[in-house]
Amino acid sequence: MTELVTHGGADYLSCLVQLSKLTRAERYLEIGTETGQSLSLIDCASVSVDPTYQIKFDVVGRKPACHLFQLPSDDFFARHDPSALLGGKLDLAFLDGLHHYEALLRDVINTERHCRPDSVILMHDCLPPTADMTNRGGRGSLHPKFPNFWTGDVYKTVQILMAYRPDLRIFLFDAPPTGLVAVTGLDPTSTVLADRMDEIVAEFAPRGDDPARLQAFMASITLTSTQHLVDRRSWKALLAGK
Repeated sequence: MTELVTHGGADYLSCLVQLSKLTRAERYLEIGTETGQSLSLIDCASVSVDPTYQIKFDVVGRKPACHLFQLPSDDFFARHDPSALLGGKLDLAFLDGLHHYEALLRDVINTERHCRPDSVILMHDCLPPTADMTNRGGRGSLHPKFPNFWTGDVYKTVQILMAYRPDLRIFLFDAPPTGLVAVTGLDPTSTVLADRMDEIVAEFAPRGDDPARLQAFMASITLTSTQHLVDRRSWKALLAGK
Protein backbone atom coordinates (compact mmCIF):
# COMPACT_ATOMS: atom_id res chain seq x y z
CA MET A 1 0.00 0.00 0.00
CA THR A 2 1.61 3.24 -1.20
CA GLU A 3 1.94 6.18 1.14
CA LEU A 4 0.23 9.32 -0.14
CA VAL A 5 2.48 11.56 1.93
CA THR A 6 5.38 11.09 4.31
CA HIS A 7 5.48 13.04 7.55
CA GLY A 8 8.99 13.41 8.91
CA GLY A 9 8.78 16.34 11.29
CA ALA A 10 8.13 16.59 15.01
CA ASP A 11 5.09 14.65 16.18
CA TYR A 12 1.78 16.48 16.48
CA LEU A 13 1.75 16.55 20.29
CA SER A 14 5.16 18.20 20.39
CA CYS A 15 3.88 20.74 17.84
CA LEU A 16 0.81 21.41 19.97
CA VAL A 17 2.96 22.17 23.00
CA GLN A 18 5.29 24.37 21.00
CA LEU A 19 2.43 26.31 19.43
CA SER A 20 0.93 26.93 22.86
CA LYS A 21 4.24 28.61 23.72
CA LEU A 22 4.64 30.47 20.42
CA THR A 23 1.14 31.92 20.67
CA ARG A 24 1.62 32.63 24.38
CA ALA A 25 -1.72 30.92 24.86
CA GLU A 26 -3.74 31.91 27.91
CA ARG A 27 -7.08 30.52 26.68
CA TYR A 28 -7.32 27.12 25.01
CA LEU A 29 -10.18 25.09 23.51
CA GLU A 30 -9.94 21.39 22.75
CA ILE A 31 -12.54 19.30 20.97
CA GLY A 32 -11.98 15.56 21.10
CA THR A 33 -10.04 14.97 24.31
CA GLU A 34 -10.75 11.26 24.90
CA THR A 35 -7.94 10.03 27.21
CA GLY A 36 -6.69 13.54 27.97
CA GLN A 37 -3.16 13.14 26.66
CA SER A 38 -3.18 16.31 24.56
CA LEU A 39 -5.05 18.35 27.18
CA SER A 40 -2.56 17.31 29.87
CA LEU A 41 0.23 19.02 27.90
CA ILE A 42 -1.41 22.45 28.06
CA ASP A 43 -0.83 24.72 31.08
CA CYS A 44 -3.24 27.61 30.46
CA ALA A 45 -6.96 27.96 31.23
CA SER A 46 -8.80 25.46 29.08
CA VAL A 47 -12.18 24.26 27.85
CA SER A 48 -12.43 20.65 26.76
CA VAL A 49 -15.31 19.00 24.92
CA ASP A 50 -15.79 15.26 24.37
CA PRO A 51 -18.97 13.15 24.28
CA THR A 52 -17.29 10.10 25.87
CA TYR A 53 -14.31 10.90 28.06
CA GLN A 54 -11.87 8.09 28.90
CA ILE A 55 -9.45 10.17 30.97
CA LYS A 56 -6.10 8.51 31.71
CA PHE A 57 -3.90 11.60 32.15
CA ASP A 58 -3.71 14.52 34.58
CA VAL A 59 -5.70 17.06 32.56
CA VAL A 60 -5.71 19.73 35.28
CA GLY A 61 -2.00 19.93 36.03
CA ARG A 62 -0.94 23.56 36.47
CA LYS A 63 -3.95 25.07 34.73
CA PRO A 64 -5.65 27.94 36.57
CA ALA A 65 -8.98 26.60 35.27
CA CYS A 66 -10.08 23.52 33.35
CA HIS A 67 -13.68 23.13 32.16
CA LEU A 68 -14.79 19.69 30.94
CA PHE A 69 -17.99 19.26 28.95
CA GLN A 70 -19.11 15.72 28.18
CA LEU A 71 -21.37 16.24 25.19
CA PRO A 72 -21.12 16.52 21.39
CA SER A 73 -19.42 19.68 20.19
CA ASP A 74 -22.52 20.94 18.34
CA ASP A 75 -24.45 20.77 21.61
CA PHE A 76 -21.63 22.48 23.48
CA PHE A 77 -21.58 25.49 21.17
CA ALA A 78 -25.38 25.70 21.24
CA ARG A 79 -25.43 25.87 25.05
CA HIS A 80 -22.12 27.44 26.09
CA ASP A 81 -19.79 30.32 25.26
CA PRO A 82 -16.09 29.39 25.54
CA SER A 83 -15.09 33.07 25.46
CA ALA A 84 -17.24 33.74 28.50
CA LEU A 85 -15.94 30.67 30.29
CA LEU A 86 -12.32 31.68 29.75
CA GLY A 87 -12.72 35.43 30.09
CA GLY A 88 -11.75 36.39 26.56
CA LYS A 89 -11.19 35.26 23.00
CA LEU A 90 -9.37 32.00 22.36
CA ASP A 91 -5.65 32.04 21.69
CA LEU A 92 -5.37 28.45 20.54
CA ALA A 93 -7.79 25.65 19.66
CA PHE A 94 -7.13 22.00 18.88
CA LEU A 95 -9.88 20.25 16.91
CA ASP A 96 -9.74 16.45 16.98
CA GLY A 97 -13.38 15.40 17.27
CA LEU A 98 -15.57 13.29 15.00
CA HIS A 99 -13.62 12.36 11.87
CA HIS A 100 -16.26 13.41 9.35
CA TYR A 101 -15.52 16.47 7.22
CA GLU A 102 -18.84 18.18 7.90
CA ALA A 103 -18.42 17.74 11.66
CA LEU A 104 -14.94 19.26 11.63
CA LEU A 105 -16.20 22.07 9.41
CA ARG A 106 -18.90 22.91 11.94
CA ASP A 107 -16.28 22.88 14.69
CA VAL A 108 -14.14 25.31 12.69
CA ILE A 109 -17.11 27.62 12.08
CA ASN A 110 -18.14 27.60 15.74
CA THR A 111 -14.58 27.98 17.03
CA GLU A 112 -13.67 30.88 14.74
CA ARG A 113 -16.48 32.95 16.25
CA HIS A 114 -14.56 32.93 19.53
CA CYS A 115 -11.16 33.82 18.07
CA ARG A 116 -9.15 36.91 17.21
CA PRO A 117 -7.54 37.32 13.78
CA ASP A 118 -4.20 36.16 15.18
CA SER A 119 -5.60 33.18 17.08
CA VAL A 120 -4.62 29.74 15.80
CA ILE A 121 -6.94 26.82 15.10
CA LEU A 122 -5.24 23.42 14.80
CA MET A 123 -6.88 20.53 12.98
CA HIS A 124 -5.60 17.00 13.46
CA ASP A 125 -5.70 13.99 11.07
CA CYS A 126 -6.24 16.07 7.93
CA LEU A 127 -3.17 14.84 6.01
CA PRO A 128 -3.64 11.05 5.86
CA PRO A 129 -0.62 9.00 4.74
CA THR A 130 -2.80 6.19 3.35
CA ALA A 131 -6.18 6.13 1.62
CA ASP A 132 -7.63 3.23 3.60
CA MET A 133 -7.69 5.24 6.83
CA THR A 134 -10.01 7.86 5.30
CA ASN A 135 -13.20 5.79 5.35
CA ARG A 136 -16.13 7.21 7.31
CA GLY A 137 -16.96 3.98 9.10
CA GLY A 138 -14.14 3.94 11.65
CA ARG A 139 -12.12 1.13 10.05
CA GLY A 140 -8.43 1.43 10.88
CA SER A 141 -5.66 1.28 8.31
CA LEU A 142 -4.20 -2.08 7.30
CA HIS A 143 -0.83 -0.54 6.53
CA PRO A 144 1.78 -2.07 8.87
CA LYS A 145 3.31 1.36 9.49
CA PHE A 146 -0.06 2.79 10.61
CA PRO A 147 -1.84 -0.07 12.36
CA ASN A 148 -5.52 0.74 12.97
CA PHE A 149 -5.05 4.45 12.29
CA TRP A 150 -8.32 6.14 11.29
CA THR A 151 -8.60 9.73 10.07
CA GLY A 152 -11.96 9.63 8.36
CA ASP A 153 -12.46 12.15 5.57
CA VAL A 154 -11.56 15.32 7.49
CA TYR A 155 -8.95 16.10 4.83
CA LYS A 156 -11.91 17.50 2.89
CA THR A 157 -12.22 20.26 5.47
CA VAL A 158 -8.83 21.56 4.37
CA GLN A 159 -10.00 21.52 0.76
CA ILE A 160 -13.14 23.41 1.76
CA LEU A 161 -11.25 26.10 3.64
CA MET A 162 -8.85 26.57 0.75
CA ALA A 163 -11.72 26.88 -1.73
CA TYR A 164 -14.21 28.95 0.25
CA ARG A 165 -11.98 30.96 2.60
CA PRO A 166 -8.95 32.18 0.62
CA ASP A 167 -8.57 34.92 3.24
CA LEU A 168 -7.30 32.38 5.78
CA ARG A 169 -3.64 31.50 6.34
CA ILE A 170 -3.34 27.70 6.25
CA PHE A 171 -0.17 25.77 7.06
CA LEU A 172 0.09 22.01 6.49
CA PHE A 173 2.70 20.69 8.89
CA ASP A 174 4.56 17.43 8.31
CA ALA A 175 3.79 16.22 11.83
CA PRO A 176 3.53 12.44 12.24
CA PRO A 177 1.50 10.42 12.14
CA THR A 178 -1.34 12.09 10.22
CA GLY A 179 -0.32 15.72 9.87
CA LEU A 180 -1.29 18.91 11.67
CA VAL A 181 -3.01 21.85 9.99
CA ALA A 182 -2.75 25.35 11.46
CA VAL A 183 -5.25 28.03 10.47
CA THR A 184 -4.86 31.70 11.33
CA GLY A 185 -5.80 35.08 9.83
CA LEU A 186 -9.23 34.33 11.23
CA ASP A 187 -12.37 36.43 10.89
CA PRO A 188 -14.89 35.85 13.70
CA THR A 189 -17.49 37.86 11.78
CA SER A 190 -17.33 35.74 8.63
CA THR A 191 -20.52 33.88 7.69
CA VAL A 192 -19.33 32.48 4.36
CA LEU A 193 -19.06 28.88 5.51
CA ALA A 194 -22.21 28.90 7.61
CA ASP A 195 -24.25 30.56 4.86
CA ARG A 196 -23.13 28.00 2.28
CA MET A 197 -23.02 24.95 4.54
CA ASP A 198 -25.65 22.92 2.65
CA GLU A 199 -23.98 23.63 -0.68
CA ILE A 200 -20.55 22.72 0.66
CA VAL A 201 -21.69 19.48 2.30
CA ALA A 202 -23.37 18.40 -0.94
CA GLU A 203 -20.30 19.27 -3.01
CA PHE A 204 -17.95 17.21 -0.84
CA ALA A 205 -20.32 14.34 -0.05
CA PRO A 206 -18.73 10.86 -0.33
CA ARG A 207 -18.60 9.60 -3.89
CA GLY A 208 -17.15 6.69 -5.77
CA ASP A 209 -14.23 8.79 -6.99
CA ASP A 210 -13.16 9.87 -3.49
CA PRO A 211 -9.91 7.82 -3.61
CA ALA A 212 -8.86 9.59 -6.80
CA ARG A 213 -9.87 12.97 -5.39
CA LEU A 214 -7.85 12.28 -2.24
CA GLN A 215 -4.78 11.21 -4.22
CA ALA A 216 -4.98 14.32 -6.39
CA PHE A 217 -5.31 16.56 -3.35
CA MET A 218 -2.42 15.00 -1.49
CA ALA A 219 -0.24 15.26 -4.60
CA SER A 220 -1.08 18.95 -4.95
CA ILE A 221 -0.19 20.16 -1.46
CA THR A 222 3.10 21.44 -0.11
CA LEU A 223 3.98 20.46 3.42
CA THR A 224 5.39 22.97 5.86
CA SER A 225 8.30 21.82 8.00
CA THR A 226 7.74 21.64 11.73
CA GLN A 227 11.15 23.30 12.01
CA HIS A 228 9.21 26.56 11.71
CA LEU A 229 7.88 25.84 15.20
CA VAL A 230 11.28 25.61 16.84
CA ASP A 231 11.28 29.18 18.13
CA ARG A 232 9.33 32.45 17.93
CA ARG A 233 11.64 33.91 15.29
CA SER A 234 11.00 31.00 12.92
CA TRP A 235 7.25 31.11 13.61
CA LYS A 236 7.07 34.84 12.89
CA ALA A 237 9.08 34.37 9.70
CA LEU A 238 6.57 31.75 8.56
CA LEU A 239 3.65 34.06 9.29
CA ALA A 240 5.42 36.83 7.41
CA GLY A 241 5.90 34.57 4.40
CA LYS A 242 9.68 34.53 4.63
